[in-house]
Amino acid sequence: MASGDEGGYGEFVRTGYEGWFRYAVALTGGDRDRAYDLVQEALARCLRRAGKERTELSAAYVYAAVLNVFRDGLRRGERSLRRELAAAVPDVVPDVADPVVDRARVMRLLGQVSTRQREVLAARFLLDLSERDAARLLGCSVGSVKTLASRGLARLRVLLGTREGAGVDG
Repeated sequence: MASGDEGGYGEFVRTGYEGWFRYAVALTGGDRDRAYDLVQEALARCLRRAGKERTELSAAYVYAAVLNVFRDGLRRGERSLRRELAAAVPDVVPDVADPVVDRARVMRLLGQVSTRQREVLAARFLLDLSERDAARLLGCSVGSVKTLASRGLARLRVLLGTREGAGVDG
């Protein structure tokens, strides 16, 4: 999307928003309100930068901005606040027959793997990026992506209560 093209920016946001939002939900471990805030802040930063530097915006650039806003929040200590709030809210017993609830459960469980593992899992399996593209987005090596994905999937298997290799595919 060319900078200075306001009509094009609106269309760019409309077509990419759902994907950016899903990515942010995965990064936040299912916190839809926080995900909404992440995407809004990322889009605001992208628009400011595009206006200042006359750069082209791409969907990949916005994904990277969402990741950066998420990481900035972690640096400011929002993780401890989220944990305190989560501890204050009682657990809801889901109907395990409902696949939407299962998806919500997995999204919640993503919040229990390490931040780096969650970032890799979201990039690899939500965005469907190759290991190389995920490494480029996350600023790490392909080997790190492989290791973090393997460990993250193993942790999710434990959290989901499945036996090795069943339920969550890598």
